[in-house]
This record gives sequence, C-alpha cells and structure tokens, in this order.
Amino acid sequence: MAKKRKRTIHIPAPGCKGAGLIVFFLLPVCFLLFSAPAAAGRSELQEEKMLRFRAHPILMDSHGEVGIWEGEREKVFVISDVADIRQGNFRIVADRAVVWVEEGDGRSVNVRIYAEGAGRDGEAADAPVFMAMDGKTMQASAMHLSLRTLQGVAWECSSYRIGDIEARRFYERASGVVGRFGAEASYKLESLPDIRLESREPAEHPFFMLSAQTFDILPGEEEGKTVGVYRGNVHGTYGNVEVSADVAVLWVDTDNMEYELYARGDVILRTVGGERHVLERDGLEVFRADRLYINPSDERGLVLNPELRMRDEQRDEIYVVRGRKAYILDRENLLLLDAGTTNCPHGIPHYEFQAGRMQFIQQPSRLFAGAWNVSFVAGERQRSLFWVPYVGLNLDDQTYLLRSVSAGSSSFGVTLETDWGPRDLGIDPDWMDDWTVSIDYFSRRGIGLGTGMDYSFGDREGIDQRGSLESYYIRDRAEQDSLGRPVPRSDRGRLQFQHRVDWSPRWRTDLEYYHLSDHAFLREYFRSDFASEKAPETQFFTRHTSQHLWGGLQVKTRVNDFMTQREAVPGLELHVLDAPLGPFSYDSMFDGGLYEYKLSEEESFRDDLDRVDPPQITRLHTDHRLSMPMRIGFLKIDPYLRLLGTHASKGAEREGSFRGSATRFGGGGGFRAAADFSRMYNVRKEKPELSRLRHIVTPYLEAERLEVDTGSGEFIQMRGEDPWPRYGRGPRARDDWIDAIDDTRVMRIGLRQRLQTKRDGRSLDWVKIDVTTVFRSEDSVGVAGEDDNYVEADLDWKLTRRLTLASEDNRFSLDDGLNVFNLAMQWDPAPRLGTSLRYNWIEDRTSSVTGSLDVELSDRYSLALYERYEFDRDGTGRGRNLRTDVILSRWFHKWLLQMEFFYDGRGDGDRGFFVRFSPSFLDPFGRRDGLALR
Repeated sequence: MAKKRKRTIHIPAPGCKGAGLIVFFLLPVCFLLFSAPAAAGRSELQEEKMLRFRAHPILMDSHGEVGIWEGEREKVFVISDVADIRQGNFRIVADRAVVWVEEGDGRSVNVRIYAEGAGRDGEAADAPVFMAMDGKTMQASAMHLSLRTLQGVAWECSSYRIGDIEARRFYERASGVVGRFGAEASYKLESLPDIRLESREPAEHPFFMLSAQTFDILPGEEEGKTVGVYRGNVHGTYGNVEVSADVAVLWVDTDNMEYELYARGDVILRTVGGERHVLERDGLEVFRADRLYINPSDERGLVLNPELRMRDEQRDEIYVVRGRKAYILDRENLLLLDAGTTNCPHGIPHYEFQAGRMQFIQQPSRLFAGAWNVSFVAGERQRSLFWVPYVGLNLDDQTYLLRSVSAGSSSFGVTLETDWGPRDLGIDPDWMDDWTVSIDYFSRRGIGLGTGMDYSFGDREGIDQRGSLESYYIRDRAEQDSLGRPVPRSDRGRLQFQHRVDWSPRWRTDLEYYHLSDHAFLREYFRSDFASEKAPETQFFTRHTSQHLWGGLQVKTRVNDFMTQREAVPGLELHVLDAPLGPFSYDSMFDGGLYEYKLSEEESFRDDLDRVDPPQITRLHTDHRLSMPMRIGFLKIDPYLRLLGTHASKGAEREGSFRGSATRFGGGGGFRAAADFSRMYNVRKEKPELSRLRHIVTPYLEAERLEVDTGSGEFIQMRGEDPWPRYGRGPRARDDWIDAIDDTRVMRIGLRQRLQTKRDGRSLDWVKIDVTTVFRSEDSVGVAGEDDNYVEADLDWKLTRRLTLASEDNRFSLDDGLNVFNLAMQWDPAPRLGTSLRYNWIEDRTSSVTGSLDVELSDRYSLALYERYEFDRDGTGRGRNLRTDVILSRWFHKWLLQMEFFYDGRGDGDRGFFVRFSPSFLDPFGRRDGLALR
C-alpha cells in the first residue's frame, strides 16, 4: 500500500502504478480564499495571455476523494467535491469537474477541464463556476477550457481507482459537452451559462488510506482479509478524518471494504469536513491519544490517554478534555474514565473539572457532557475547591452551571448571592432560551429563592410564541428595611409572567401578570427594576395592524392592592393612520370601554382624604385629524384640523354621589413647519480630528389651539397618574391621557443643528445642538408645577476621540430664570484610563456631582471608583454623600474576581464589602442587577 505525496505527472509517464491501492492527501483550504469573488464582465482567454503559463505546473485540489481512470495515453480525474485548479495566477473553482490529462507534442502536457457549479437538478447553477486571471473574474453555470504545461500536473487529493469510467453519469455528461468543442481546442475558454445541472451520483464508499516510511502487507487469518503493518511517520485518512501515528496496523475486509485500525504512539486524529460521525463536531481541532483501536463499521473503539481539543467559534473558546481511557460507544456517544475538562488551552491548566466518569453525547442541536464524581481543581498544585456528585454541561450553550457568586456584609448582614444555570444539568428543552436560578442568604433577612427564564417556540402554521418568567421569594425577618422604614410584611417577593403570540404578521396577543408582595420590595431587592421599569401591570392585549388601520382589545385588572390603578374590563382602540384622501391625510382614533378607578389601600383609609371610590363607568372617546402636508419652496408645512368628543356614563363626584352622564366636545387646529439647510466646509485638522464639516440647520415651528367644552358636566377624574412613584418622588405622569385633554394654546419654536464629519471612514455627528422655546397660555393644560413659557436646550459634542461633552434636558423659565441645568464630561486621557464627571442642578430640589474613574492597572487588574455627592438636599442647603463604590477586578483565565466596597447615603447610610466570582464573558449578576443592596 504505497503512497506518493504531491505527485507530478509527465506524459508519457502517467505514473502511480503498482502499489497505488491507498494514497493520502492534506485537505486544501484554498476554496475558502475564493468562495465569493466579485463578478466581472465576460472575458476570453487569449493565446498570448496563456503562453506565459506554460512554464507553470497545473495544480489540482479537492475537498473530497478523486476518482482516477487511466488509459493508454491519458489519465482522467473525476472530482465530485469542490475542484480547485490553478496554473500561475490563473484559477478555476467549481463544485465538481472532470479533468483529462494527455500527452501533447512530446514536451508538453495537454489538460482539458469541464467544470460545473452547484444548484438544483434541471436548473442553471445558483453557485456558479468561478474563473480568475490577472485580478479579473468570470462566472457561469459551467465552463470548458484547455490548458497546456511544460512542467506537468500535480494533485493533492485522496484518490480511488475507477473501473468502468464510461458507466459514470457525470463523466458521460462531461465528455459529451467537451466533445462538441473538439480535442484540438487549446488555450481558449467556452462559457456555458445556459446549461442545466443533473443529479449527483452517490458518494463513494470511504476508504482507509495510509502511508508510512516502511510497511508490510500480510495475509489475514480469515479469507478475504488483508493486514497492513505501518511503521514510522504513519499518515492516512478515512472519509473526513485524518490519522497520524508512529505505528499502525490496518485490517481490511477486501470483499466488503470494511476496516479496523490499531494505532500507537502520538496518535492524532483531525476532522476535515464531510458528514458527521462519532469523532466529529463543529470546531473539533484535534484528538490525541497514546493508543487507539477503532472499528468504523461498528462505530466502536477504545482509546488510551485521550485528549480532545474543540473550538467554540461563537465565543472563540477552546475546550480541552483529557482522560485515562475512552470508549467510543457509537456515533453519538463517547465515554471517558478518570477524565478532566477545561477551557484553558495550556498544557497545565489554571483550573479543571475532574471526574471519575465523563460522557459526551453529540446531538444535532447540542454537545452535552455529563460527569460523575466531579471535583473542581485550580492552581499549580491542583487543589480541589469543591465537589459535587454529578454535573451536566451543554457545551453549545453560552452559560456555565455557576453563573456568579457574591459574598460580603452590609446592613442585610452576612450575604451570599448565587446565580445558577440549571440547563447545564441536562434540563434543556428546545423551547427554553435561558434559565437562571438564584439562591441567596442574608443573615439579617433570611433565605431568598428566585428563578427567571426566557422561552420561545413555534409551530408549522407559522405561529411564534415567546415570553419570560421572573419570580423571587424571601421570608423577611427584619422589622425595618434598609431605608429605616417598617417592613410591610414578612412574606415578600414577586411573580411576573409575560407571553406574546404572533399569530401572523398582522395579529399579535400579549399576556402579562405581575404580582408584588408590597410597594417597597423592588426598591430593596431589585433596585434597577424599581427605578427603570414601567409600573406593574396585569393585562390581556391583542391587536391587529394593516396598512392604514390599527386595532387593539385590552383587558386590564389590578392585582396589587397597594397600588392606585385604572382597570379596563375591557377597553377597545381603533386607529386610522395616515390614510390618503386626495391631497389630504386623515388620522383618527376611537377609544371605548368599561373602566374602574381603584384607589390604593393607603389612600382609601387616610383620614385626610374624604374620597369615595368611583364606580365603573362606560367611556367613549373619538379624535379626528385632517392634515394637508405640502412643500412650498424649501419649506415643509403640515397644517391640520382636529375634532374630538368624549362621553362617560357617570359624571363628577358631588357630595358623596355621582351625577349622570357627562359629555364634552373639542375642536381646533394647528400646523407644523420645518426647513433643512446645509453647507459643506473643506476643513481638515488632526486635533480635533476633522475630515470636512457638514453643517445642517433645521428650524421648525409648531402651534396648536384646542378649545374643549365640557357641556353637560365634568368627568370623574381617572387621572390617578402613574401609580409607581420612584424613590419617593411621587407620581411621574398621568396614567390616563384622555382624561387630561383640556384647552390648549401652545407654540414651539425650535432649531436643530448638526455638525458632521468623518472618522475612520464613518460619518458622525461631531456637534449636536437643539434649542426649543415653548409658549403656553395660562389656562392651557400642562403638567402641574411647570412654567408656562420656557426654553429647553441639549448639547452633545464629541470634541476628540477621547473627550466628549454633553448637556441634556436643560430648562430656562422665561418668567423665573434657570430651572434645570446639567453638564457631563467623558475624558479618556490614556488607553487604560477613563474618567467621567457630571453636574446636576434642579431648582429647589437638588444640586449634585457624580464622578467615575476606571483604571486598567495591568493586564489582570483594574480599579473602578464611583462617587455621587449631593450639595443641596431638597432645597435645604444640606449636603450628603449619596453613593460611593470602589471595585477592584482581577481577571483569571476565563474568570473574573471582583472585590467591592460601597456606601449608600440614602436612608440610614448602608455600607458593605462584597466579593464576586463569575466567568469573565458572562454578566456577573446573571439576570439581576447584582447585589440586592445596590
């Protein structure tokens, strides 16, 4: 079983006769470099361009095995899996090809090539043949060309002998096409763009192909078997697996073409593409062992001292698996004894999971690893840090079993918070996208348990469903919370469920349920959700959309008695959106339903509120707008008229009772006008980095006047406003916008400016300045406490790559002067140093400064400092430290250790010290905002 590598043919010496039963190749990667060239116009290979190539050999590669048939004066190659043929800077890449190599004029070799692209049977190729020369490309469904070389032909392909080449359908098809051009065609290309592809032939049976420095062929003990003994630098392939070793023995059943292989001494297996089998998964780089026995037909084998290295392309991670012995059980199962796994690629890993028994199960959607008697060891001395009886890991997932752990001490007492990923225990249904379990301990509060998951699934009818579940429970032993207020109840927690069904592109249904134990729970345990999420709601909502129509049905109820909330049982909305009516554009809406306004328990029982809970009311509202967008020169203007009406079954409260129905009507109009002006400046400066400037100026004017007549009476006030106050600041906005409609006389005059430049080939807004002046009459509806006339201003200036200035939501009252002002600076003076500083001032409310500093001390250590100080608390002139954080981070190999000291000046002045440990590529806090105290 001799083998010749990188063989070169010189006709008439077509070569490779005699011992040519099995040969070996290194799979090329050249096709990846030529997978998507830019298409160019049609071109012809002219005689004078090809002459200079005669001094170059012709090189052939393939992703798979190549069939070879030899005649008296020619050799035929049938390439069925990506052909890559080169001569000098000429190259042709095709899905499959037939190559004829024959004697020329005694000194040269003639080569004819027929190549086809890939596609459906009976159709032109959708992945065509590519030909490139001198930087130009051409593509077609199929190509035929003739080449000539004085050097010969070389190929790096796994090959097998073809007995009757005339019986091969692809060869018959190729020779028929080539025959139309004649054997004398030379140095010219024929493009066949209209050719229709035919079905592929079945794949050849895989062969074991081995080569070595010395080998012997011995008769087998059983009839029909041959034994090959290979010594020294053994190399070979079987299908898509490359094999190398010091010594190997190959048993071959020549009748059934079945094999058994024993290899010893630095055994290495690599996968190089093709169909999946027991040793292959996406990203498998190498399988090393001291000894290997494998029977590919039975898909079974035995390996001594194995080491697998697999690459996760998504995270650019390397998984290393070692063991004393491995059993290949079947195509999908690999069992290791005395095994260890890590994603540290070094010879001596920083850490490793060691197990008495470890099994890998390869499935289409995942690679699952189960381990028994598991210890986690780390450090040079491989000390064991913890032990568990069983661990399951989905190596295709983006999580670890232990997502994060935090420990420390604060006003909650000694604290331990952990987040886990149960999917890595093997509980991993296809519909689950993410799952986290939280187990926490607070010595002064109790044990907290929580879980959160995201899921999604669909069906054959195109219905997609997705949602999330969040829950947490703690039996709180404290009498006062971290802000010094009484704890409302001992059983505390939340349950939030959200589900969405997309029935079709036009129909959608949303379900939401949110139950809280008390109004203060999120403020203590999930501060980020408390500060930023919308008010807790429980509702059913379904909607339909079309080009100009939107309709929705809502059922909304209150489940948290401590909240003031408006219920809809049910409510209906219909909208007409931008419907064209000749030169006009028509918008309208209808809102109707049965509503009930429920007061919180606190408001219902307060002595200073002489209030009766409003009854259920039926309310109908409609609003219509007719506009005529137009352009007059450079001016875009949109005048409109507006009409509205509202009817409620109950009127306003009078002496503890409610009158009959109430009705109101309104009408008015307004306009919007804007214009865009721009100018280019040829400015180029290194500091600040400017590459031309484009100045865009957009002045605009908006005005509206609306008169509302309540007619038969006033409405029950449904405006309980947003029932979810933030940090004791009270309601943020009105909960019912229809109830808030009133007389309106307002005008806005604004100017938006952008200075744009280019950095790194991209356009960016170097300076943004927005200024708006608002004029509003005294009797016009507005937010309580706001001025009637004021100026709003925003600034964003990316001065340099390292310095940015920003000032947002500033307000200057035309009657009282400055109301709100802030200024922020982000400055990164060095690649490893970042700073920020922000000043906030709100009249009669607060004056504070916030600063941060991030320093990379080295490749492994970083330091973060955060400080927020309030100079003026609620207009009293007293100052206090609101927040201080000092965080030291230490990066290990793939893991992150953080140590934090914090001080919270709100309430009683909470302070604490914590340590966190988590994988470096994960959110160290999982689904939560981190420590409950943050």
